[in-house]
Amino acid sequence: MVSNIFRRIQLIKLVKDDNLFFNSLLFKAIMFFTLFPALISCQKKPPKNALELTQKEKSHVIIINNSTELPTQIKSDRNFQNLTYHEDLLVYGNDTVQTKGNNYQYIYLSNKNTFVDTLLISKGDTIVLDISNTGITYKNDIQEEPQKLFNSIKTISNPDTDSLFSIFYIIDYKHKLNIHSDFNRSEIYPVHFNSKRYSSNPEELTTLLELMESDYENQLNYIDYLIKEQKIEVEYGTLLKYRFKQIFFEKLIKLYSVSKNKNILKLATSDVFVNNDLLNDPFAETIIGFYLLNGVLKGEKSNSRSSVFFDYKKAYDIIPNPERIDLNDHLIKYLKFLCLENMIEQGEGFESINKRYSDFKNTYLDSSFNNYLEKRYLVDFEKLKKLEDDISLISLDRKIKYFDALKEQLKGKLIFIDFWASWCGPCRKAMPDSKNLISFFKEEKDIVFIYLSIDKDYEKWKNASYSEELELYKHNYLIVNLDRSSFLKEIGLKEIPRYVLFNKEGRLSHINAPGPQGEELKSLILKELKQQTSK
Repeated sequence: MVSNIFRRIQLIKLVKDDNLFFNSLLFKAIMFFTLFPALISCQKKPPKNALELTQKEKSHVIIINNSTELPTQIKSDRNFQNLTYHEDLLVYGNDTVQTKGNNYQYIYLSNKNTFVDTLLISKGDTIVLDISNTGITYKNDIQEEPQKLFNSIKTISNPDTDSLFSIFYIIDYKHKLNIHSDFNRSEIYPVHFNSKRYSSNPEELTTLLELMESDYENQLNYIDYLIKEQKIEVEYGTLLKYRFKQIFFEKLIKLYSVSKNKNILKLATSDVFVNNDLLNDPFAETIIGFYLLNGVLKGEKSNSRSSVFFDYKKAYDIIPNPERIDLNDHLIKYLKFLCLENMIEQGEGFESINKRYSDFKNTYLDSSFNNYLEKRYLVDFEKLKKLEDDISLISLDRKIKYFDALKEQLKGKLIFIDFWASWCGPCRKAMPDSKNLISFFKEEKDIVFIYLSIDKDYEKWKNASYSEELELYKHNYLIVNLDRSSFLKEIGLKEIPRYVLFNKEGRLSHINAPGPQGEELKSLILKELKQQTSK
């Protein structure tokens, strides 16, 4: 049984001429972390197939004692050799779950009030978790030996490495930001590069890079020794190698994000990291993401949008890059797959996405990749996305509806529509007020509340819907044809949150209604109901 816990505290990368500023979007773009799909287990009307795993696939048992009302998220790294092998779970209350995976793998545990804990587990492990509002504890002692092993490998480093790193990469611990997302919390600190030290002693940065690379090589050599002496299994040792490569790489990109040093970039995009072995690396997504932005696109941002918009259309089209002709077809497929994901995430137009997805689908004929894209991003709903004279909608159970038909079905009732998205902070902030408003009118049969999301990612919308408990409401949908709908163009839906109100005849009575905060909307609805009743 092997396990290991590492507390993941995010550090934001910020710097421009030593001026500190917060920019979480840039951090997200550089680090290239994406949220993965979640399956729901137990209570609150979860999808029925959340844990329908065959006995052969079940390899890890997790017993959850949850004293909070918050769901527990159990995430794992995507396996790009077999996407169907990847699963994330969202578990409500006390439960026992059995997950599939490799003999050795990392899982990530959290709820809305806890930091993400990273746990290394092996096939056959049974993990007992106690979850409270203050954190996650482990009832059975599952980490002592692996923790010792990890620390022993980690200490194989030159003492000057950490001291030099802290000289150049300076963290401002006085200005901490506490961030709460749907399923975890994090602490973010501003950082900056010690440009004065670099100007006076540039050779020190070169020395730091040499020390970091030497430490990494020595750590790999020690893991090889442990494997050779049969002190650890080959599969376990291989995973540890990938883990220490990730640690080395993340330290490099931290330095690069604040310094933009060319030597750091050259090392981070070299074949030390970017090679065909990435196909087996569970942490490859961070490396490939950085390579796409800085090796393929050369850090070039699109001039047509904000400073954090990158032209993944261009990246898709120019891969394989002539400078990296040694990458095999499988890794190129992986690169193009991630380009498609990022095009969708950034809101590229349907035609651009569909053109490249068709090329991807016809070129690779890989059902696991194609099914993943179709399920998560609905890229197979071509006819629905092309629809112009209506709004195409999809529900949490993936049933298709059309807004005109829904409006006709609800004729005789006031219809209040809340346009929102999982990533929209003001939208999410207004949700408690929205629920209070619905509660206020719960006995009123002549009004219906509809939530319409403009998310591009079905899974992110689904996770946010469960986080906001929107699965409890009948009318919660994702808009499929956001870019084509003539109605959305007519009302000028360019920003969210946005609220509209239809009268009982199905006519748009308020194109820009007030939001649920305060008393204005409540008064407006009461007035509309009274007017409609008196007619």
